[in-house]
Amino acid sequence: MKKIFVITALMLAAATFSAAQKLETGKTFEREIGGAEKHGYDIQLRKDEAYSLVVEQRGADVVLRAYAPDGSLAADIDTPNGTKGDEAMLFVALTSGNYRIEISPLDADAPKGKYFVKTAATRAATKAERNDAQLKNDLLAVVRALDNAANRGDKTAGQRMIADDYITTSIEGRTSYKADTMTGFPEPNDAEKVKINTNYSNVQVRDYGDTALLSFIDSTAIQIGGQTVDSKMRITQIFRRINGQWQLAAGHATEIKKAQNPPIVKLDAKVLSEYAGQYEIAPGVILNIESDGEKLLLYTKDASNKSEWYLMGENTFFYRGSTQRTVFVRDASGKVIEAIRRADDGQELKAKKIK
Repeated sequence: MKKIFVITALMLAAATFSAAQKLETGKTFEREIGGAEKHGYDIQLRKDEAYSLVVEQRGADVVLRAYAPDGSLAADIDTPNGTKGDEAMLFVALTSGNYRIEISPLDADAPKGKYFVKTAATRAATKAERNDAQLKNDLLAVVRALDNAANRGDKTAGQRMIADDYITTSIEGRTSYKADTMTGFPEPNDAEKVKINTNYSNVQVRDYGDTALLSFIDSTAIQIGGQTVDSKMRITQIFRRINGQWQLAAGHATEIKKAQNPPIVKLDAKVLSEYAGQYEIAPGVILNIESDGEKLLLYTKDASNKSEWYLMGENTFFYRGSTQRTVFVRDASGKVIEAIRRADDGQELKAKKIK
């Protein structure tokens, strides 16, 4: 519900697409992708069919998206596993028709890499899968209706869709209730002066009978007075079914901050290897750092879950999409002796090199 308060505050304050190809079931292939490229594939599905797609990342960190025949987002996935490992997407077709699969890099400025389509398969969806798909559709319909009511200043509709004991926590950590939310609805005349475009992605549901949990990413662009304000949040909401109708009972929003990636500085592979080794954060707590000749790979215990860090300046590395930095310290002889993980608020976590 953050956008309601953004609208109120503003009132007071006065890709490159490839041609779509047919994605054949059981067919495997490899393609190169980079930058703002988007690869599109068409598939024909019948109602209640489950579609499974597994893509192996071979140097390209990709996002998978599926669009229904009406153009709405049917599913999307991006696992935080960098440029290696699998991305697996499964969704159920709620209607028969042509679905579009889109594969694109996570970052628009990402260098070229490859991906490999390992599995593309259809089967009859299980009852549990069909129920989850329908629940996701039903809850998103409530979210859209509530957002539309807020955008046009329709307090009557808002009152109907929000539970009387509703509670929410904002991105600033403040708690508010139904009355606060209704106060945040703009007046209809003011709402007409604002243009709002919202997209929902990475949607997940949990079904607990007459209670359900919905988690999704809300990307909103608000245009007013020739100005645009963008926001991106991870929202988690709890719904209760009362007399057959879903009502919003609770919510929490976390702002997603995406840093601008600095240019990658190339470094000789031999010099890069000087940062590799084991670093001790505390007794028994080890940070492992490897070099693949182009970047550093950091992990603690799970070697299959490595984060990729790129050089941005002398002894300083960055992680794509993050404001955190890893800074290495050298002694008077030039030997690397320490790694410092530095957050954008100035907090530091230090680790001494022990091996």
